[in-house]
Amino acid sequence: LCVCCLVASCAKTPTARINATVEGANDTSIVIYKLVFNHLQTVDTVKTDAGGKFDYKVKLTGNAPYFYYLYYGQSPVASLALLPGDKVTLTSSVSGQYEVEGSQESSFLKEVNTNLAEASAKMDKVLEGVNQEDEASVKAGNAALSKIYVDYKRTALKFVMQHPYSIAS
Repeated sequence: LCVCCLVASCAKTPTARINATVEGANDTSIVIYKLVFNHLQTVDTVKTDAGGKFDYKVKLTGNAPYFYYLYYGQSPVASLALLPGDKVTLTSSVSGQYEVEGSQESSFLKEVNTNLAEASAKMDKVLEGVNQEDEASVKAGNAALSKIYVDYKRTALKFVMQHPYSIAS
């Protein structure tokens, strides 16, 4: 009897649950991808209800965290780092502005992605204002880009130091 219980408990597939609302994605499909090495692999396509809601059970492999990405058409909706037993509550817009609860790793990943997106947007804005024909403008642009990069790197290093065991680090 004990051997049967042990085998049954070992054979149980680890899962995480996503309870999501994607505002603006009513009665449509959300594609769930998993990061596998350096590419995204389609896991499933889920149908949202009239309110943009869906509930999905993710079958995980082992106890390690995995990165999952939700897309509405070609637009990313959310990035998640899921561990067995996570019960994620996700509220997102189709433009990818989202809030996540129930998964510390997913919250950390959102923070990292937000910091990167903000730094990238700042760099894009600087580049838009640089006149490539004007040496002073190019110098000022390079200085501004360097400052943004250094600030971002400090933020990233601080995050890693505060969360050294997080997969988001």
